[in-house]
Amino acid sequence: MFFVDMRFAIILGLIVFACFSAGVSAYDVIGGGVCDCGNCSDCNSALNDNENCTTVRLSSDVSSPTSSCINNPDNFNNKVFDCMNHWINGSGQYHGVYAYAKENVTIQNCEVTNFWNGLNLYFPRGFIVRNNTLVENNRYDLRVWADGKEQCMFVMENNMGPEGRPILVYNSSFSLANAVASQLVLCAADNSSVVNVTVVGSSSLDNNGIDVFVTDDSNFTDVNSSDNYYGIYFLRSNNNRVEGSIFNSNLWDGVYLWDAPTIISDNTMLYNGRYDLGGTIGTTCNSVVTGNTGTGGLPIRFVNSAETVSDEVVSELILCQADDAVVRNVTLANVSGIKNNGVLMLNTNRANITDVTSSSHYHGFNLDYCADNVFLRPTANGNDNDGFYFGSSVRNRVLNGTLVSNTRAGISLTQSNYNNLSYNLVHFGWWGVYEYLSSNNTVEQNNVSATSNMGVYLTSSPDGLVVGNTVNDGDQGIYVLNSDGVSVVNNTVNSNGFRGISASGSDVVFNGNTACGNINSDFYSSDWGASSGDGNRCSLPDGWNDSGTSGCTYSCQESLVHLLYGGWNLLSLRLIA
Repeated sequence: MFFVDMRFAIILGLIVFACFSAGVSAYDVIGGGVCDCGNCSDCNSALNDNENCTTVRLSSDVSSPTSSCINNPDNFNNKVFDCMNHWINGSGQYHGVYAYAKENVTIQNCEVTNFWNGLNLYFPRGFIVRNNTLVENNRYDLRVWADGKEQCMFVMENNMGPEGRPILVYNSSFSLANAVASQLVLCAADNSSVVNVTVVGSSSLDNNGIDVFVTDDSNFTDVNSSDNYYGIYFLRSNNNRVEGSIFNSNLWDGVYLWDAPTIISDNTMLYNGRYDLGGTIGTTCNSVVTGNTGTGGLPIRFVNSAETVSDEVVSELILCQADDAVVRNVTLANVSGIKNNGVLMLNTNRANITDVTSSSHYHGFNLDYCADNVFLRPTANGNDNDGFYFGSSVRNRVLNGTLVSNTRAGISLTQSNYNNLSYNLVHFGWWGVYEYLSSNNTVEQNNVSATSNMGVYLTSSPDGLVVGNTVNDGDQGIYVLNSDGVSVVNNTVNSNGFRGISASGSDVVFNGNTACGNINSDFYSSDWGASSGDGNRCSLPDGWNDSGTSGCTYSCQESLVHLLYGGWNLLSLRLIA
């Protein structure tokens, strides 16, 4: 009897387990290529099922998934995803439907909200996107991305954004006038005309805007795209014209140009979060930019030749392939309190920039792919990011600058080599000088103090020279991380709240440095490796040894004795006299 009962229990358990397993992970195969799914995981599985599921239908509302709901399934080609008017409600991140380089997909009858992007479609060849309601997504309700005209072969129609405003997508020549939309997308829509059109995203979010992808020879006149994610964004689009339009208070840039030479004239671009007029390298520098008003009602100055700019007050200064330009006594004023704009330099070489003030902006000076420029006596205080930011820039010099109270760093370098930073005053901020993935830079004779983290911080930045700097009163003085071949010489690193001179995973030469009065340690490393040095002064070496001695060659107490002895002798001489 016992064995019969055991066999019955085992069989019953297997049946229950099989039913439970099917219930928690299954989608329903209806037949005829149709499958139904009730959650994001099952819908992804169904879309991957090429044997049974050509059309996948959402059978219930989906709330708060922890990632993208439809997350680029491998077999998401030649499929229909039909939400059957159900909601996909996100958690404020990721994407409702994400597809990358898929083909011949239909997305229809979906109501998608509260993601980064409602639908995020990269290179959507052969897509049909129709009858969807896409609202209150943080960046874009419908994000389409294409960098070739062949990727614009799709149909996107009858999609609605917030408050019943349409999402308009065009991939052929069109004329649009006197209209209001929640989003406007042009993809391979050459020779188009947009006149007196207002683009308004969510009333509670700065989302949506105008996207122009691989579209040439089109005109935008009297357009208003404000309070959106970007005002208008151009990608690989040539010879377009933007005139008499308004791009205000967008989360990122008012107008952004990516490899997109454009005529931009007589527009108003105010109070945008990053730059009123932004862009990146490439043919963007062939743009014609005239008569535009930026934040504070001041002009936006665009230079793309060996021009001399002097004695001006501007909202933003852009040097774009402005080789051999001269800029003197220019102030980038901030009269609005919004920390946007600054000096933006793109692919500019051998410019001489003297006595330029760029304070309380996004970056004070932002360099991208620039070489051999000289900055003399720049002032960059109180910027929202860095006083100077170097990206992929080489052999530039910053001399005698005043870089105070920048939120991130006084000077920041990423993938930038052979630059010289000398005789600068760098106070406050998170870092004083920060180098990442950079090499052979010289940080020399700078006064760095009161930073919240490191005064001079080199990470993955080999073969640099840090010489003659004063780095006092911050959290940590000089820190070299994963950077071999660095020389740290003749620096004064005193009274930091944690450590003076530190290294980790780096072979460094330390010579002639003074590190005294640092709270935790004057020198520190968990493993000094092959680092070496001589003639250093400290009292808390924490395992550091100069050549031929234990600890530093000189102690901080000796320095104090010498100071007191010298003062006593001077007093004695005065008394004798």
